[in-house]
Amino acid sequence: MARDAQDKFSLYQGQVQTYAAFAGTMTAVVLFFTGLILSRFNDFDLSIRVPIAYLIVSVFGFLFGALLYTNAAEEVSQRRAKAFKKAVYLGDIISEYLGVYLLVISIPLIINIITDDLFLRTVTLIAAVAGLAIYQFSNFSI
Repeated sequence: MARDAQDKFSLYQGQVQTYAAFAGTMTAVVLFFTGLILSRFNDFDLSIRVPIAYLIVSVFGFLFGALLYTNAAEEVSQRRAKAFKKAVYLGDIISEYLGVYLLVISIPLIINIITDDLFLRTVTLIAAVAGLAIYQFSNFSI
């Protein structure tokens, strides 16, 4: 029985490491692109504020998701499975709905503002909407 519990917590540790690495990486990526756009803020129309706001909230979604995953790692080390599952579940919700979804929604908005190329704008919109719909209706979404 003790071996099964040890194996379970080893799996939990690997799971939370993967989640924290993903959320941390996505925080850095979204923050980089937000900074890049903000550095040229005055070059764009004021309509850029909405997609930038989505990107900023997305940064916080990934950041707080990463913090929750870090807390989940502490719960694994303390062998508290219930607290671990709660932290991971909350981290999943925050990073998915505030991080991933707002990032995906903001991409076509930003492309729409940055370029006048209709083909690029259409492809970006279709890819974002189709990808989000497939993900949302798959069994992988929360």
